[in-house]
Formats: sequence, structure tokens, C-alpha cells
Amino acid sequence: PDRSAIEPQDDVATIHPRQNSNTRFGFDMRQNWLEVIEVPPSGALDEFDRKQTRNDYALMALLDMGVRRLRIPLRDLLNPDHRARLDDCARLGILFTLFSFGIPDSRALDAISQSRGLIDIWEISDLFQKLPSVVEAVAPTANAAGISIFVSKLRSIDELVRDGEKYYHTTSHGFTPDDGRQLAEVADWDNVDGVVFRISGETTPWRAAQDVADVCRVPGLKASLHIRMTTGSPGSTPLDDYWVANRAAEALVVSAAHSNMHVYIDTFADVDRGYYRRHGVVDRYYNPRQAFYVLRYMNGVLADGFSAQTGDVFTPAHDDASISLIDENKRRYYLVSTESSPTIDETAQSGWLIDLLTGKRTRAEQTKGAGFTPPIPSHLCLWMPGE
Repeated sequence: PDRSAIEPQDDVATIHPRQNSNTRFGFDMRQNWLEVIEVPPSGALDEFDRKQTRNDYALMALLDMGVRRLRIPLRDLLNPDHRARLDDCARLGILFTLFSFGIPDSRALDAISQSRGLIDIWEISDLFQKLPSVVEAVAPTANAAGISIFVSKLRSIDELVRDGEKYYHTTSHGFTPDDGRQLAEVADWDNVDGVVFRISGETTPWRAAQDVADVCRVPGLKASLHIRMTTGSPGSTPLDDYWVANRAAEALVVSAAHSNMHVYIDTFADVDRGYYRRHGVVDRYYNPRQAFYVLRYMNGVLADGFSAQTGDVFTPAHDDASISLIDENKRRYYLVSTESSPTIDETAQSGWLIDLLTGKRTRAEQTKGAGFTPPIPSHLCLWMPGE
């Protein structure tokens, strides 16, 4: 449909995944989002048996945000019920990235070979010295199924210490921008399209993307950015929804700005027990948190900036002081908050101020040295000057 004809003057129109040209942003689906639950006997539905039903609240949340891409484990292809459900989701416009470790067995390779059109990216992890043999073993299956191979190295204790990180007896994988020598080696391997980068919670996605773009430019590699949504030790409990919303917004902007990067947030639903407890964009019952609304409305706003033909018209504005995009019509999109706003050269400029928590659009004016009039309505907004 013609979005301009249905979009209210003061609200952002949300989009369905099939309407979203940004196929590079999504979530790492760590929890079982395809689960079947049992409704206990209650006398309402049945007094003598449990009723089985799918828990589709996770899917509803994904559709409501307009998210196109999900990262899933190999297990989801091997479970017949999950596999059938993935096909249903694909018909809704959702794309899937597969991840696995080492050389899969024949059963797994057969399942992958039958996933043509469902899986388009396969992320494979192992020790760096073993990755060439792993790629050689899986390449025939991936090529036959039309799947691009991305590689991720398992990080050793020595590497973690070298990079200034503390070892917590947990598994860590992914390259860093400091791995230039190894990335140059990967670029010479056959059948490898890209590499996986692990972006720690202490590093902003926007800054990380610039570093990754620099290190991947010469080798000509694509990148997969895994955005960690936690900081500190496994026992820490970061529950700051404002921090989560800001980080999610940055991640989405990165995926729009860099056509050679796929970006995955590692926490869709809350992790409320075990190691690295943290908030996601929804809670464990799939009720929305702040980041849910931010992604929902940002996808709606940015949808108009993508080209229907190429899907790649945004470029990052090269300004370290702000997080911003430029589309093919030279429109600028600035991510602003109550703590930061873009600098301007002129005395004042007018435009649209979009509250990313409510989707409300307000005509506003930014005055040099004085901020916005009216004031920023919430702690996270999108500013479109000159509109």
C-alpha cells in the first residue's frame, strides 16, 4: 500500500516485516520461541486433559516491530515441528541465519541441504586453525542450498587476556577489529563470504561498526555484528531499560547505514536466571519494554528511506559527535536524547521530532546552543531537520 496515504500526520506508521527493506537487522533467538505449551485442565476448555497450543506471543512481538531477520540454532532445523513453523514464518517475510559449531554430522547436513530458500546465511564457529577444514567440509552443502558462509573463531583465554578482557570460564567467539592478520587470511579462503564480530557491552554499536568497516574494507569481507546486551561479570544484572533501548536503536541505525553488515541483538526476551541476567526488548511473557517501541517506530520511520529497488540508500553521516543517517534524497536522521543533540552551523533549523517511545511526530525547532522547542518529549527521539 501507499504508506503516505495511510500515515497520520502526527503518528509514525508501523510496518510488517514484508514491508521492511532492511533485511540486515534482527535478533539472536536464544530461547525457545517456537515452543508448544500445555493449558492445564480448568473446566473451561477441558476438565480431563491438557490442551496443547503454540505460544505465539514471541512471533507477535517480532511482527509488531517489523523485524525481518532471526538467528537460529541448528536444533530448529532438526526438530520437525520447529522446521514446519520456520516455513510458516518465512511466508510472513522473516529471513533466517543459521549458526552451528564444528563440522555437522550427516543428518544436520541433510537438513541444511533441504533448507534452500529458508536459510540464506550460515555462521560457523570453531578454533581459528580448524576453520579452513570446517569450511571445506560444509561448502558443498552450503553452495548447493544457496547459503552464504560466515565464520567465527572460538576465542582462547590468551586472546581474551591480550584484548584486555577478563576470563570468566564462559564460551566466547567472534573476531575483533584487532584481528587484522587473521581476517586477511580468511579473505583468501574459498567459499567464505563474511566474518562474525563480537561487540562487547562496553563498546557502542556505532563506534564498533566504524572500526569493523575499516578492517573489512581491504579484505572485501562482509560482517556479522553480535551486539552483546550485558556488561561486566556473569553475575552482574544490568536492568537499565534506557541503556537497552539506546543500544538497540544504535544497532538498528548501523544495519541501515552499512549494506555489508548484518546486526544481531543477542537478547530478545529477558534472561532472568542463570549467568548474565539482563533485560531484552520484551520480558519473559513477551510484554514490550522500552526498546520494543523504539525498534517498532524506528523501522516505521526508516522504511520510507529505503529504496524499493535496492534496499540500500542510507549512508552514515561521518560525524563522530552524532549518530545519523543520510538517505538518497539527502534527508538526515539524527538519533537524539535528553543528554545529546546534533550540533548545527546555522542559528536555527526546523523539522520533525519523533518520540521513539510513542511514535508521535511533532514540529520542532532546534536553536543553536539552546536545544529544541518544544523540548524533547522523551529520552530517545529521532530528529529529521529541514522537513
